[in-house]
Amino acid sequence: VVFDDALPAADFAMLWSHFKAMTFQAINLGAPQAPWRPSDGRPMTGPAVAAWIDPAIAINDSKHARFPTGTPIDALIRLLLDAAPRLERWVGKPTEEWAVMTAVSWLYPLGSALSWHSDSAMYSGAFTFYVHPVWDPHWGGELVVADPSAHQRRELVLDPRSGQPLADNSERFDRSALSERIALRGIGTSVMPRPNRLVVISGGHPHKISRVEVAAGDNVRASVAGFFVRTRAVAGVTP
Repeated sequence: VVFDDALPAADFAMLWSHFKAMTFQAINLGAPQAPWRPSDGRPMTGPAVAAWIDPAIAINDSKHARFPTGTPIDALIRLLLDAAPRLERWVGKPTEEWAVMTAVSWLYPLGSALSWHSDSAMYSGAFTFYVHPVWDPHWGGELVVADPSAHQRRELVLDPRSGQPLADNSERFDRSALSERIALRGIGTSVMPRPNRLVVISGGHPHKISRVEVAAGDNVRASVAGFFVRTRAVAGVTP
């Protein structure tokens, strides 16, 4: 589902100004759960935030700041939390299906991309919000979602000893089964990274980010993207 002009103009402008003051670093392509391939260039990641539905089960971790952060990104997170009832069709009911929403800042410079992949079974859905103020269609960077026939829900398996989700690395080095599902019909939906656009995808749908073209020059594809983390994935973890 796509929402255009998602944030009020003033909040959108403040978020872009906030982006320009952030520190970003290249992602680690060698991480076991990373969906990027070496040919995907050098996307860059920035600060990460976690927004818990129920503070009683909120887990402190060093990777995520706790919402509210007191920064302009709070306006986007609050928008998503307030829209939770409208988003149930795609990501499920809060608390019942998902317990926490993450939000991470991203930059995709010239030559960077994200190969076809399906998100982890830990997530009931995902979102992307485009922060850059201008984007020309010739610059690439489209979000491409495969035909619904390629959907495959990945089962969340918990370690019986720790209650923690077990990693599914089945697509790490061999994505041939995924490729076959995508190619079976060979069609999909392309969503341009229009400024102030919010995109929400339900879990299990293969998708990719097309490469940012040479025509983009020094313009970067700037976004906030995150996941709706399944309640089962955190239910067995004590604060």
